Formats: sequence, C-alpha cells, structure tokens
Amino acid sequence: MIEAATREFGKVDTLVNNAGIQYTAPVEDFPIDRWDAVIAINLSANFHAIRAVVPQMRTRNWGRIINIASTHGLARKPPTSLPNMGSWA
Repeated sequence: MIEAATREFGKVDTLVNNAGIQYTAPVEDFPIDRWDAVIAINLSANFHAIRAVVPQMRTRNWGRIINIASTHGLARKPPTSLPNMGSWA
C-alpha cells in the first residue's frame, strides 16, 4: 500500500491507520483464527504501515502518522471484552 501510494504520488506525507474488525464470542468459544485476524488487522497492520512509511518521512524530516482506535476498546462487556483487547493493543 505504501509502495503503491509512493509510486502514484511520489511520497506519503500523512499515514492514517483506521482499519479494524471485531468478532464477538465468549473466550472459551472464541476461534483462534478470528483472534489472529483481529490482531493482524487491528495491531499488526498498523505496525507494518508505519514501518514502511517512516524511512521516507525521516529522509524528508517531515511526516504525520495518525492512529485511530475504536471506542469499543472502552466498552468492557462480555462477550466483547476479548476482541476489545485487540482494539487497544
């Protein structure tokens, strides 16, 4: 994504991380593959995008990174508390 944007526009000045998914189930029934997807999208995707864009921002000594989190991270109520941890990770 960062490479494509850089090819198209020449640089990335601002990165906005605003992707997230949610899956609800009691912890004992929560599928491992769904947990892995929540962490991959809500946490790892942000890391990888930031890692990809920081070098060009440092080279120019300018750039902005905005990370948007879900308000679901504040709502600790079963059965959603497990994926909500992924919102705040």
